[in-house]
Amino acid sequence: LLAGVGLLRTCEGTPATPKLVAVVCDRSTSATCDEATVGGAVRAFVNANPPPGSAIEIYVTGCDLPDVEKVYEVVVPPPGPGMAARRKKWREGEDGRLASLRLSARRPCSGIAAGVFKAAVRLHEQDRVDRVLIVVSDLREVSSVGNLEKRVPTPKKFVESLRREGLLANLAGVQVLTCGVHDRATPDVPRWTAAKSRALRAAWTVAFAAMGAPNAPLRETCAWTESIVPAPVVR
Repeated sequence: LLAGVGLLRTCEGTPATPKLVAVVCDRSTSATCDEATVGGAVRAFVNANPPPGSAIEIYVTGCDLPDVEKVYEVVVPPPGPGMAARRKKWREGEDGRLASLRLSARRPCSGIAAGVFKAAVRLHEQDRVDRVLIVVSDLREVSSVGNLEKRVPTPKKFVESLRREGLLANLAGVQVLTCGVHDRATPDVPRWTAAKSRALRAAWTVAFAAMGAPNAPLRETCAWTESIVPAPVVR
């Protein structure tokens, strides 16, 4: 993850722009985000040798906006003498922190839009960084926005619901990727269908576009060893 999208250097001899990466982890009973998923994202970030000033922040969803919680953060240490040794110690320290990470229990609700909104606010608080949002979720929203497990609205109605609840995030200038979008039935939804999968993807694709992130990939696999983050935004 991240190694192939300019984390190291923008061009020969020119320091790369720091990156701020926000990961939204869906802890609903139908989603797949867990400690291993978070650990994979953090280790990939650390191993990509990001420039000083870069950071990755992990947000866990709940039922709505007040429930979204930042559970983990990594900030790249500043440059200075003995940088290689300090970076090695830093990586070892993150391994220890990840080994003790325990996420909150899974919940039958799924405030994905709230998690995206909160992460987007944080991403736009930082100046002079490249912004990346990774949403680890099956996108089956169950919150004040609506219950997409029971009925998936049309894209237009979904965007209207997000706007009504004040959760239409600002993702302009943010690289966005969603992974964990699966087609499986779950104990909560034992009769999930292909038609629902198509409708769900359509609703979120239009919603992300309305937020300023057109063509944001919706993938099933979170393969952190790949360069799965989209190409840098051209400003």
